[in-house]
Amino acid sequence: MIEFALLVFVWPLCVILAPVIAWSKGRSGCSFAILAVLFGPLAVLASMIVSPDPEIKIRKGLASGKLVRCVWCREPVHLDAAVCPHCQRDNP
Repeated sequence: MIEFALLVFVWPLCVILAPVIAWSKGRSGCSFAILAVLFGPLAVLASMIVSPDPEIKIRKGLASGKLVRCVWCREPVHLDAAVCPHCQRDNP
């Protein structure tokens, strides 16, 4: 009876939760959905443990105007930075 409840209630919940958590961290929701179908609760745990995608933070910073691209090396730097921390050149 416990196995039936696990398959009917918990497993579909895991298939929904794992990709939502992964997507919120900038990871592929589709791959975590496949993992959830195969491994259930372990995929939810994996999606909670996985680190956020650092590129998402950069894109959000560029979109909000807090970061700009360096004119010389095209790396993201803070808007008020006088010198690029990557190439050490002056920012206009």
